[in-house]
Amino acid sequence: MNSGIYDSLQESIAGIIEENGKLTADNIIELSGASEELSLMLEQDENMAESLAKAFTIVETQGLDAMQGITTATLKALGETETLATMYTDMMASIENFKPAVDTMSGIDFIGQSLETMKGMIDSGEYGNAQLHSYLEHFFGEGSADSVDEIIKNYNKLTRWSKNEGRNFWTEASAADALIGDSTETETISTTFKTGNLSSIKIAKGLTTEQALEQLQNSMHITEDAARDYLAVLTSHSLELANTLKENDAGAAVETLVKTRQE
Repeated sequence: MNSGIYDSLQESIAGIIEENGKLTADNIIELSGASEELSLMLEQDENMAESLAKAFTIVETQGLDAMQGITTATLKALGETETLATMYTDMMASIENFKPAVDTMSGIDFIGQSLETMKGMIDSGEYGNAQLHSYLEHFFGEGSADSVDEIIKNYNKLTRWSKNEGRNFWTEASAADALIGDSTETETISTTFKTGNLSSIKIAKGLTTEQALEQLQNSMHITEDAARDYLAVLTSHSLELANTLKENDAGAAVETLVKTRQE
């Protein structure tokens, strides 16, 4: 952005900031009466007034060099949100948070129903049944029903994980470790599981739903759908985890939004 507008109005800007602590959009509109270039900018984009108010306040308080890092995208990002808190609120209303179902335990119910159907087919020796293959591929992906050994192995794995309404999945070291990943900073999250040693679980600081799902898929060799189902089991038994993921998801969305607007 051309700093000439700032230079020509610097005295007036300095006076307003000295009196009020900052510039407002109304101040910019008033100042445009003394600057043809500024007036032209506002004619092209009336929302630029708020952006310029914040940008000129930064320049006046931090020095003209600060102007070099202000791009048009940054100006628009500044103008469209009053504070980061407002941006956070806006993003919470628009980002796609983890919502596997109205009842988050419906995923584990589906797994249970699937297992019941698969058991009947396996007991009858129907290893070539297309429905059996579809179920296994839903949870484990392509190739999970390529042989009788693969079918039995994956069926038994799913059966073991799904006991105790899916709690057993989280007793697997690989599943629990997936929520930490490569992070060296962790936090302990409490759960309401009544059995086993799952009164708490460790997760990486800043863990997002997207990261949790991706790491579960890689660690447990399951599909995203299966990862969502089992993560739902955990979040439904931990309000702390559910809230932590929401906060981290929103924070990551804000960070992405700011970076995108600055490019």
